[in-house]
Amino acid sequence: METYEEIVSRWYSELHDPFVNLIKSRFNGLFFDEIEDIYQETFLAVHENLHRGSIEADTNWRAYIMRIGLNQTMTYCKAKGKFVTETQAGGDDDDERPDWLSEMAPLETQVDETTDDPKERERMIAVMNGIMGSLTGKCRDLLPSFYYARMSMEEICQELGYANTDSAKSQRLKCFNKLKEAVRARLKMMGLL
Repeated sequence: METYEEIVSRWYSELHDPFVNLIKSRFNGLFFDEIEDIYQETFLAVHENLHRGSIEADTNWRAYIMRIGLNQTMTYCKAKGKFVTETQAGGDDDDERPDWLSEMAPLETQVDETTDDPKERERMIAVMNGIMGSLTGKCRDLLPSFYYARMSMEEICQELGYANTDSAKSQRLKCFNKLKEAVRARLKMMGLL
């Protein structure tokens, strides 16, 4: 297992620009200084996890650090009361992966039919982000790895221990359906659907 100093030495500079670009492309309304603070907090969280022994020896550090950073970003926005809307990031041209919010488009359409108020739509997106950030179990790791860290199914299998890509894809679909139902229930409870 690498030491914290080795991890920082190797990854801190290498992931800085990709991390900043990912957060800027995914979350509107965060200032550069805030993103820098979140990046620092990400490496502090990695340090804490190493100290606790909660990181596997064969961890894919790039994916792990990016996933921790996205979780840190969601936590930061929630703690600061920032209703920062997540935007669709245009990935590489060869990356045909859907953004999870675009997969939620049918729910957005239902909300749009019930209100013309952009603040209500912002509230809906905040609800979606909050539920995405509060997932548990396999879904907590799998969905952010796929949608946020943009890991391939092969990387997800390796990182999260799935037997093959078909198993990982099947679990992603189950998790996404759970997410969609949780969002639908919350929006109904809020009177947005």
